Amino acid sequence: MKLADAFLRRFFVLLLCYPLLWMIGIAGLFWPLLGVLSLAYILRQRLDRYSWIPIAIALTLTVSIPVGLVQFGFDGGRVVSALANIMVWTSLAALIDAVRKMDHFRKLLISLCVVVSAQGFLTALQWAAFPTRLPVPLLSNIDLLGSGFRAFSRNNLYVQSWLDGVQYRSSGIMGQPTWAGAFAAIGIICALFLLRDGDRKIRYLSIATIAFGALSVHLSLSRAVEIGLIAAFIFMLLTAIGIRSSGPTRWSIVILGTVGAAVGCIFSWDRLVDLATSINSQREGSLVSRSAIYEATWMHIQDLKVPLAGFGVKPQLDYLVASVATHSTLLGLTFRGGIIALVVYLLFLAIGARTAWRTKNVAGVGIVVLVAAWTVLEDFDPGHLVPLGLVVCFASRSIFTQNGEAVQVSELQQVEKSY
Repeated sequence: MKLADAFLRRFFVLLLCYPLLWMIGIAGLFWPLLGVLSLAYILRQRLDRYSWIPIAIALTLTVSIPVGLVQFGFDGGRVVSALANIMVWTSLAALIDAVRKMDHFRKLLISLCVVVSAQGFLTALQWAAFPTRLPVPLLSNIDLLGSGFRAFSRNNLYVQSWLDGVQYRSSGIMGQPTWAGAFAAIGIICALFLLRDGDRKIRYLSIATIAFGALSVHLSLSRAVEIGLIAAFIFMLLTAIGIRSSGPTRWSIVILGTVGAAVGCIFSWDRLVDLATSINSQREGSLVSRSAIYEATWMHIQDLKVPLAGFGVKPQLDYLVASVATHSTLLGLTFRGGIIALVVYLLFLAIGARTAWRTKNVAGVGIVVLVAAWTVLEDFDPGHLVPLGLVVCFASRSIFTQNGEAVQVSELQQVEKSY
């Protein structure tokens, strides 16, 4: 317990320092630093059963790296990128183990809200000062660990982009607009949950997070974020209703809600297609470039002799705007870790949703739905803090009841057993 508590304290310090790291220009060091702390923790701790799921993904990606180096040739940058991605999964394993042993659920939500608020506040400042640029990050465009690291040292808080005309877009402090929007959406979900907190300061933080998070979501111009957030709100509503219902009624709500959504999609298919076409016409180049990446990724997947393993690394082709196996976690994991990595990732999401549902963790349900929808079109990698959102699904050692009171660990275990 002491080891888990010490690890989480260091994690919260590192997380709360993330805006400062970005302002300096070294936010790209977040995952490597957390990865080192996590590896030290994993080697000294007997892990919770759920922690072995991200570890399984990390091991699959690791053993696949030699396959990719043989196929595409040795490239130090590819290896570094692959190892950085593996650090995400090992960090999730350590965090999930620690939060299931220590009651830091509320502190986790607060810390995420602080970082989202800081991102939105900096974005608002840049918007107010535009076209003058803020003098941060201080180490602008440093060339230390390649283009991925440089993405964290650029001021793209408020820049011109295109969406059915000239629009303004923000990458926040996450490197890319879609990443900034997704992390802000996670913060909004956490803030909605914390609005019930008895501390007035926490409620003020929640309101600020919702306001600044909404700004980041809006300026992300990301269709994946918006769709994911809408889906998250729907499932959060169903979960909230289910919490106040008996067992049979709860499952009836889930079944009826799922069937209703499916029937609605079937009868509204033509309208949905027209809507998708209209949305795509606003930024057609995005779909064209993504489709080229998806096609190249799928062609390489078909070349795998044993699809249980993958290539481990993501090669760069001259005719693509980004590396192969990007812009989709599902395709990306299949490419880098084979079918095993894909199946384990889907299992990870399913268990996260199940755990959040069983412990009446409305925020966790919303976040896992958001991440599941978002990662269909985006990457679950070290370029942003979105992976931290899934920790909330498992950090259910203490939750709020309808009356705003906390349910302690021993009581919560009885809740889990009752299912």
